[in-house]
Amino acid sequence: MGAVEEGGKVAVEVTKALGSNPVLLSMTIIIGVVLWFGREDRRELTAQRDKVTSQYIAQQDKFNELLSKCVVPGQKTEAEHAAPTAFPFPD
Repeated sequence: MGAVEEGGKVAVEVTKALGSNPVLLSMTIIIGVVLWFGREDRRELTAQRDKVTSQYIAQQDKFNELLSKCVVPGQKTEAEHAAPTAFPFPD
């Protein structure tokens, strides 16, 4: 027998078992509904996380742009002109 025939037999037996046992059928439906709600909740959380992440990245880009306008390249500060405060150790 092929895999398709075996799968068909299993599906028929499962259908018969669920039809003869309404408690098992209702539990299966409830589990399916709970799993579906969990998937939908996870999808919403993922969308919210992506939105917050993109807002954070946009805010960082604006901050970096403003900071780049405040720092003048090539201009040395007083700290860079000052003499070193520590002397190197002798060999």
